[in-house]
Amino acid sequence: ETKGKDKKIKRKKSEDEKEESNTKVPKKKKVRSKK
Repeated sequence: ETKGKDKKIKRKKSEDEKEESNTKVPKKKKVRSKK
């Protein structure tokens, strides 16, 4: 049970880090990459 919990926490951490790096990128650059 604890192993599954650890995996979930790790996944959430990586997702949070991804969001953080996304917010660090300027908005203009973000829109450009979307096009």
